[in-house]
Amino acid sequence: MIQHRIQLDLPPTARRIPKSLLQSVGDARVGEHGGYYAPAFLVVVEVVGLLLGLDAVGGGDGGELDVGVEVWEGGAGFDVVVVASFAGAEVAVTHCVWGVYYLGLCVLGLVLACAKMTDDNQATELLYLTYDGNFKLETEATVLHCQIISNVSKPDADQSVRIELQLNQTTMHPQGGGQPTDLGTISCDLMEAHIDKVTIDRGTGIVTHAGSISIPHGDMDTIESSMKSKSVQVSVDPCNRRILSECHTAGHVVDAAMAKCQALLPPTKGYHFMDGPYVEYKGNIIENKDEFLDKLKQAYCQLIEEDIKTTIETVHMDEAESICNRVAKNFTIADFCTEENPYVRIVSVAGFSCPCGGTHVKSTGELKERGWCVKGLRCKKGVVRVRYGPKD
Repeated sequence: MIQHRIQLDLPPTARRIPKSLLQSVGDARVGEHGGYYAPAFLVVVEVVGLLLGLDAVGGGDGGELDVGVEVWEGGAGFDVVVVASFAGAEVAVTHCVWGVYYLGLCVLGLVLACAKMTDDNQATELLYLTYDGNFKLETEATVLHCQIISNVSKPDADQSVRIELQLNQTTMHPQGGGQPTDLGTISCDLMEAHIDKVTIDRGTGIVTHAGSISIPHGDMDTIESSMKSKSVQVSVDPCNRRILSECHTAGHVVDAAMAKCQALLPPTKGYHFMDGPYVEYKGNIIENKDEFLDKLKQAYCQLIEEDIKTTIETVHMDEAESICNRVAKNFTIADFCTEENPYVRIVSVAGFSCPCGGTHVKSTGELKERGWCVKGLRCKKGVVRVRYGPKD
């Protein structure tokens, strides 16, 4: 028996490759004369790995691709047994001549896919998650992926088309968590994109900035290809961010006012859009509804007058549990983190702490100018909805 085994370390993002990719290679047995081509298979995989520099970038944190080839000499010739395993999936294939090349191409495609994923599937760093980053409206970033979307192959000069950009980092808040998308621009010497929708893939952590640009001279392909690895300036619309941050903070003041009124109900939904913001809770208000509403309004206004500072910190889930549930068990902290990342962003507004991924103003006193207040209360079928908003 002749045995040769090579091992390639792949980057961490390669772990996202489905096991089915390996399993789909198949299992077959053809028979003879495979030994002559086994070295060629090994060279293909090894050379590709060296060219891509996977050994250098894998470190100790990446996925591991293990390819083993055993050549058995028999009476009629050779049997070649190729074993490929990745992330716990293992495929044993006995092939001759073309079969070895077939498996080689499959592994080659897998390696190339892993290398591409290190760029296109890099999670976006969310700068607004820290306290200082929460107030940062501009940053430089690097383009990881760019796609221009148009119904025509060659638009007229200065025609506006849609563009999607993925960056290594961003100051823009994607829509989610009850808060609308940030607006702004992403610009460089080649173009200026007016961003009107920012979204995030929760599975990969990739943020997509979608907007419109004017294509000079109808040259879509040049801009799309030239944007890869381009340095760009990310700028958040300050007026839009300000009103959205006020709205989100004002919603948290509702939580604090409810707690001040001894109504420690588990919050279930926050709608922090300017077309009618509200916060919902699970439970019921036992006392007279009108009397409670008056008391809630007074508590809300008092918290704003006290000008209580907002704090933002990211802590381990155990600490988050003690911070957020010290008065009442209102939050299931495990819902806000994973085993791989057991840390939770905690925002404290008016002394009330809870898990939150949104943007906020520096203190409750900053809500005075627009006259944020509680506007209404509805109790129905075990759901309490508190409406709030700026003064009419």
